[in-house]
Amino acid sequence: MMLLLLPGWAVLAAGASLLCFVPPASAGESPPDVPALKVKAAAGDLDAQFLLGRALLRGEGVPKDLPEAFRLLRPAAESGHAGAMGAYGFMLSRGLGTEKNEGAAIEWLRKSAALGVATSQLNLGIMTLKGLGTPQNTADGLALIEKAANAGQAEAMVRLAEAWHFGEPGLAPDPAKAVLWAEQAAAAGNAQGQNLLGMMRENGLGLTRDYGMAAEWYRKAAVQHHAKAQANLGRLLSNGRGVPMDRGEAWFWLRVSADAGEIISKNFLLELKPALSAA
Repeated sequence: MMLLLLPGWAVLAAGASLLCFVPPASAGESPPDVPALKVKAAAGDLDAQFLLGRALLRGEGVPKDLPEAFRLLRPAAESGHAGAMGAYGFMLSRGLGTEKNEGAAIEWLRKSAALGVATSQLNLGIMTLKGLGTPQNTADGLALIEKAANAGQAEAMVRLAEAWHFGEPGLAPDPAKAVLWAEQAAAAGNAQGQNLLGMMRENGLGLTRDYGMAAEWYRKAAVQHHAKAQANLGRLLSNGRGVPMDRGEAWFWLRVSADAGEIISKNFLLELKPALSAA
């Protein structure tokens, strides 16, 4: 029986567009020294208030506590700390630890973005693209996101790739630009960008179709726990497209993806199971 023939792009798209993003710690970033930050934050140190608030927002080195994160970030933001203004605006935009207030979020994100904080430029650009708290403006939104991308913000690169692939209001898709930004995000190690580039390779979208290269990009993202990439890799392994057929490994990646909540992987598993031995 030929298994899992549904096309990767149609079934396993990159996912919902990023909507106001708080970045996780980078690979080389040391975990926060929470006890030391608490002492400094209590003494009014703005950097410590920001770093501790961000740790509480991320749940990094300390249990996630959104109200406490908001409480710490507010005075730092009001005192002019660029990073805190962006994080505070992000929390307002999503209603995290406080009531949602997109209009106020826009103002704080604008202040932070003007000071060069790339994540704030990305979030402000996304809200401008969507018309959240501010009039919808595709050109201005993309310009802000591109600033963040040019500053090295990989999530902004992914958002640009998605915008140029799928289009936005008043913006025609441009496959060449979509590939350009997806390649930059993937090269920067971003799992979403790697999965997106894999789907472009698999389906010949702006690039020559190459199942082998698609599988390579899916694998890079899969080992970073990207559930859609795990499903895509499992699908290729089950069919032997671009990689030697290995239904055992296919089962592994699909199982991991399904356990992470990827619904389509559960359906693939049902289709794959009859072809497997008990071992």
